[in-house]
Amino acid sequence: MSEQANVTAKCWKVHTCAHCQTLFRYLMERFCTATGETQEQARLNLRSAVSRQTEEGVDSHPCPTCGLVQPEMVKASRTFHYGCLSFLIGATGLGVYLYHGFSSVFMGSIWNGILLSLLFLFALLTYLGNPNRDLESNRGRAQSEIQRQVLVVEQAPETVPSKTDRLARLTKGGPPLAVFLMLAGLALVWLPQGVRVSKGLDENPGLRFFPRVVGPGDELVYRMQDSTMSLNGLWKARSLQAQLDGKQIPAVALDGQWGNEISTFSSKSLGLTEKHTMMKIRVSIPNDASLVGKEATLELKLDYVVPSKFSNYFKEQDRKATEKVKVRISSPGAASLYSLLGWLALIGGPVLLFTGCLIGYLQANRLEGNPHRTLPAED
Repeated sequence: MSEQANVTAKCWKVHTCAHCQTLFRYLMERFCTATGETQEQARLNLRSAVSRQTEEGVDSHPCPTCGLVQPEMVKASRTFHYGCLSFLIGATGLGVYLYHGFSSVFMGSIWNGILLSLLFLFALLTYLGNPNRDLESNRGRAQSEIQRQVLVVEQAPETVPSKTDRLARLTKGGPPLAVFLMLAGLALVWLPQGVRVSKGLDENPGLRFFPRVVGPGDELVYRMQDSTMSLNGLWKARSLQAQLDGKQIPAVALDGQWGNEISTFSSKSLGLTEKHTMMKIRVSIPNDASLVGKEATLELKLDYVVPSKFSNYFKEQDRKATEKVKVRISSPGAASLYSLLGWLALIGGPVLLFTGCLIGYLQANRLEGNPHRTLPAED
């Protein structure tokens, strides 16, 4: 069993202003925690963590003389924000893909768009934010911190350098390429919805259609509502009939096979376990131009078998399922077009947004001011 140790470390951080050479310090706090196999090892690891965080860490405080928030302070803030945004963008794209995946490119792209749009706004604020746009306000903030004894001037210059645009340029936003890539990524994320609306493509509601937009000659995968339990979610079709407006159409059951043994595992027990059966049927929409713009009735009749738990063995049980569902038919080739755009939204959009954030991170990481040092703080 590992031991844990933690402490709130305080120290003074000393900076030399990159513009006016004012020497100032401010009080910095860091909550540090560490673990170890023994309490003594945890304390040793904690000392290392405290040393690392106090030596490397900086807070954002403007220079009391010229108002400049130092480049190393802006670097720490921006690299943290861009790093978090890059992680969240990657996690959002992957999470939406894993959750929706092949079941619904449409729903995946909608949630992708909403979540990534919010992250883009945060990234844009980080990109456009420059703490040195208002130096007068910065100086007022510094004087307030001096009165509260959070900030201390160690040495002020005899002459203050004249005001120049160089101060704001020191910590300006990232390269325009970063914003361009993020905007392009956001456009890709919303592209399927824009094309769907502009072309008047009808989408089928719910999470049972893939793709959600289909046309004459397209294939549609439908997940049946009928639900039962089986070992490992396995099922096997004995017979299948599919009709569209009363006319027979080709259909294939996306089922599985098993032999005389089925291996299964449960975190709760070592016995046989059952899961919900997800029955998917692939149907072919007739290549009939008269179907365009219509809402047709799809009827499925399925006889199937599932392996069910029987002590520590299994037995096969017969099941039947019949469903009727309305299918909206769009223009020919709608399914392939919409699926392509959906995957571009789910993959291409997050990649471009991630790349834009990465460029911003690399640019921020190049910001360098004067070296800073650490002094112990009195309790």
